[in-house]
Amino acid sequence: MESENVRQLLEWLADDGAARSHSGAEALVEKLATLVFQGAWAWPNHADRIDEYRDQLQEWFAHDSAAGSRFIELTGPHADPGAFVDWFLPLVLEWENQAAHNEPDGAEDDPPSTGWPNPEHDGTPGTEFYRVDESSQKYLYSATADGVDWATYEERRYTEPARSDDYGLDYRYDRTGEVYEWYDESSGTWNDQAWADLFAASTEGLQASADRTEDEWDEAWAMFFRTGPDGAYEFADAVVPGQQTSGCSDVWLSHEQVLARYAENQEATPDEELEEEYSEESHEELLRSAHAQARVAVETTLAEDPDGWAELSPADIEEVISSLARDIIHTQE
Repeated sequence: MESENVRQLLEWLADDGAARSHSGAEALVEKLATLVFQGAWAWPNHADRIDEYRDQLQEWFAHDSAAGSRFIELTGPHADPGAFVDWFLPLVLEWENQAAHNEPDGAEDDPPSTGWPNPEHDGTPGTEFYRVDESSQKYLYSATADGVDWATYEERRYTEPARSDDYGLDYRYDRTGEVYEWYDESSGTWNDQAWADLFAASTEGLQASADRTEDEWDEAWAMFFRTGPDGAYEFADAVVPGQQTSGCSDVWLSHEQVLARYAENQEATPDEELEEEYSEESHEELLRSAHAQARVAVETTLAEDPDGWAELSPADIEEVISSLARDIIHTQE
């Protein structure tokens, strides 16, 4: 180890050094002061004692040449100060643990762990102070330096994930951003509310499509039909109306819409079968009257009990009207 490596260490951890604001730097300064530099709390600001500090560090690296080589590498030219702190702090904590085990029986217990101000505090509640957990080597956070409820950053920032049956997704609350986040299992990422809304909408669309039956052709109506998500029939014209081979159009109608459209296209005159049977001029008025009465009766019944007529096509309904008109005529003759 050269003096230049120690000089780099001091420059990085000085009060205005490049690494001083890095998470863990304050802890490293205090641990080294207590363990290695004999209580010299301001050691990073004493460049005049570099050789002394070098000798003290070498004593700790004496039985770990690999760590010593790593120290030289990470304090060399163009090295990353943040990467150095992340590597060196866990090693110093290990030294501290070894020193505690080597103390003779009856030595005073270490004071309870306290935290240091978090220089990277982003407003997340309960992360104002931090310390390093010696067993897991993880950063833990608390609202106070002497807090008793230390937790990881993730635990401080987010609530425990829960399941939303409405969305079919897991969600959590971001206490810092004050927003909900939603988990995408396919990508393993957390996403915002807009993404969750789109996901739910697409899922409903896929479910609705899955609930529909395949398109079929109805010869009587000369239309395609299918069963919708609610179990009701839906109808669509062929691309070329009446020609099944032209394929199904994109516009689907309900049963009621088809009946209404069919009724609009019908003429208010007796059907052809009645005209053949009663073609004499003296019966024309009787035909019109009977047909009108029959239509009123059928439409009234249809309005009162639409479900009972749901399976009848418009052509079937017109046949019922014609049959009823014949009965009216026969009773009047």
